[in-house]
Order: sequence, then structure tokens, then C-alpha cells
Amino acid sequence: MRKALPFLLTTTNRGDTVKNKAVLLQVLRIFLCELVCIAVMLAVYYSINKLSPAVWLGALAGGLVAIGNFFFLSIAVSRAADRAEAGGEEAAAKATVSVQRNSVLRKIVLIVIYILLLKMICKNIENYI
Repeated sequence: MRKALPFLLTTTNRGDTVKNKAVLLQVLRIFLCELVCIAVMLAVYYSINKLSPAVWLGALAGGLVAIGNFFFLSIAVSRAADRAEAGGEEAAAKATVSVQRNSVLRKIVLIVIYILLLKMICKNIENYI
């Protein structure tokens, strides 16, 4: 895991590394829960004979978007909390603005991802018609 995410685990303070590992542990828990939910969804599609490559692709894309969104949310909130904890009242206000700005940015990125996915879906539907 250290090789995959060196920017997250490389810190100068031992306490920061422990907090970063806690963030990764939270993301891992969400990832495992997401896998279980995807497996249930695929099982339902299989049981009604509607399992297709489009369903597999949708499950993969949806899972990746959800995990990625939670991952970046966790990092942003963790870093903002660290900044707020280190400073006074002004640092807490800046941390709040930072989390809000990150939230807007993540939503914009999600909208772009959804538009790209919808374009792919529409293109595939045209091929079947």
C-alpha cells in the first residue's frame, strides 16, 4: 500500500502518518462494503437473466466513482481538520472554507464524469439500434 500511495503516507510527523493510515482504513472499509453491494446487484441481475457487459461496466464505473469520491473527501476533511487543530479560530474558518471549496470541486468533477459516462452509454445504445 505504501508504494501505491506514497504522497499520502510520506510525512514528517509520526502522528500524521497514523492519521493517514486511519483515512486509508476508512476508505478500505467503504471499498469492501461497496464490493458487497456490487456483488448483490450483479447477483440480482444474474437471477433475472439481465446480466450484460453494460451492467458490468456500470457496476465498475459506479463503484470507482463512489470510492474515488469518498477517498478524496476523506483526504480533504483530514487535512482541513489538521490545519484547524494546528491554528486558532482563523485557521478553523479557513479549514471550513477549504472543505466547502473541495466539496464544490468534487461535485464539478463528478458531473464531468457522469456526462462522459452518459455519452459513452448513448454511443453504445446507438450501436445496438
